[in-house]
Amino acid sequence: MSNGTTDYSTRGIVDRMQAAIAPTFRQGAQAVRQAASGAARRRG
Repeated sequence: MSNGTTDYSTRGIVDRMQAAIAPTFRQGAQAVRQAASGAARRRG
């Protein structure tokens, strides 16, 4: 088993996972920020 091949395929999987997760994570962070600012507006 070639370590170089394993390393490359693992890196490719991680890259694909990050590419798939990144947009969702950004949306989630945006939603949290909007909810927090909305709560602050209601309170203040």
